Amino acid sequence: MLEVVVSFRSVLLTALLSLSFTTTMQAAHHHYHRYTDKLHRQNHKKDLISPKPTEQEACNTSSLSKELIPLSEQRGLLSPICDFISERPCLHGVSVRNLKQALKNSAGTQIALDWSILPQWFNPRVSHAPKLSIRDFGYSAHQTVTEATPPCWQNCFNPSAAVTIYDSSYGKGVFQISYTLVRYWRENAATAGDAMMLAGSINDYPSRQNIFSQFTFSQNFPNERVSLTIGQYSLYAIDGTLYNNDQQLGFISYALSQNPTATYSSGSLGAYLQVAPTASTSLQIGFQDAYNISGSSIKWSNLTKNRYNFHGFASWAPRCCLGSGQYSVLLYVTRQVPEQMEQTMGWSVNASQYISSKLYVFGRYSGVTGHVFPINRTYSFGMASANLFNRNPQDLFGIACAFNNVHLSASPNTKRKYETVIEGFAAIGCGPYLSFAPDFQLYLYPALRPNKQSARVYSVRANLAI
Repeated sequence: MLEVVVSFRSVLLTALLSLSFTTTMQAAHHHYHRYTDKLHRQNHKKDLISPKPTEQEACNTSSLSKELIPLSEQRGLLSPICDFISERPCLHGVSVRNLKQALKNSAGTQIALDWSILPQWFNPRVSHAPKLSIRDFGYSAHQTVTEATPPCWQNCFNPSAAVTIYDSSYGKGVFQISYTLVRYWRENAATAGDAMMLAGSINDYPSRQNIFSQFTFSQNFPNERVSLTIGQYSLYAIDGTLYNNDQQLGFISYALSQNPTATYSSGSLGAYLQVAPTASTSLQIGFQDAYNISGSSIKWSNLTKNRYNFHGFASWAPRCCLGSGQYSVLLYVTRQVPEQMEQTMGWSVNASQYISSKLYVFGRYSGVTGHVFPINRTYSFGMASANLFNRNPQDLFGIACAFNNVHLSASPNTKRKYETVIEGFAAIGCGPYLSFAPDFQLYLYPALRPNKQSARVYSVRANLAI
């Protein structure tokens, strides 16, 4: 067994080294990444301040040029500080817009702050305990009744930042961080889900959480075809499409805001190598510490315990007459650890395509082996339309459906093999930063409640995106 492990690690190391020295060409930039896309989206709208670049912007050596930077113009470590001071962002008053634009122009730094408040009303409010016959006494476990009082109030704060440390003829170094803080007032979504007797939660973060989802340094080699990333990261960042992978932007329910079958970590230390063979394709292979499941902190000591999760990812982002699209496959293996007492192998296939500039369709098929979570297969599809009436860039309408296959052995109370959720929402932008999104979720045939044919959730999400 030892020889097999050593041989596998040797082959993996050889492959990584050989790929890193491959002749490079320009890489694609339109492959989905949850936190990178969020930074781009929230900083791109600030670029509309002036249609023409200022003299300082024209002379700025940190511009995203595709050509190699001459040695005489390479930036030093203190250049961003000097450039930020020379930008004079407070000359005409202090504003978030001016500060972010100055950071972007001078230091190649992008910042995104997302804060959302999510009240949710639900029905039914009390779980159901089936009546036991005389012969059941002494043989069946007692089922407790859970009661929850709506609404449950979720407070979610997600700051993200990307800093270009250096940009030279040898490549570019980028430090990226993202943190998620979730708090509840009154009931939490986990209690509400127990009362409704659902296999899946009514939102992406059903309880109080602290997640270091990204704390990485990436070395992009010249022409950006090959990049090597080390640090703490999560596969949630790449497992999804534009609107079914972020509760603060798109759909809210657990099955439509992430991969509901995922058994990988919310954030763990590791590394991955990404290669772009062509402008429309991207390949990724990496490993992570297997012990840090929750991602609540950065645990350096776990790297010495010799248990790692592995993943491979392939993405194709073509452009056709209809518009751009992305089609991706994720394969991963997780090891058995005390926090997750079963080894699993999972997969996730995602597809998305712009049918027109106003219509975006997407779908997902994912699954996992083992019995870690109640849902082991899911099929979802939907559509979204952004800024349909050209009123506000934050306007967004979406409708989707997810069919979840439920383990009968995952929970002693599971009564049905399937659970379906249908969700629709309408996000209404109020200015450049604030939006409100009424949302409705309809659950058909709750998996743990045989006496009910449906359950309902009503939500209003208020989101501040700076």
